[in-house]
Amino acid sequence: MLGNLDELRLKENDNKVEILGSGFNEKTLTLLQARPEVQRAEIQNGRLVIDIRGKSKIGPLITLIVQSGTEVEDISRGGESLEDLFLTLMQEDNQ
Repeated sequence: MLGNLDELRLKENDNKVEILGSGFNEKTLTLLQARPEVQRAEIQNGRLVIDIRGKSKIGPLITLIVQSGTEVEDISRGGESLEDLFLTLMQEDNQ
């Protein structure tokens, strides 16, 4: 058995944070990318997606984002949709 659903969801994206909001721009990305705990930050489909290093806390990043003028509506960390999870597992099996 591969694990329960929550374990499987966290397996691949434990370090990914997705933020739904408005006002994401290059200034926000530049501020985030300057932080040592941020491995990568980009805007995807109107969401801010941040890959963080290790088990870094995201509170300081959220504060930085809000102070830069961005409106934060929702934050999710480490969760994949079931479809994404299935595709990831299938790709691993085929390698």
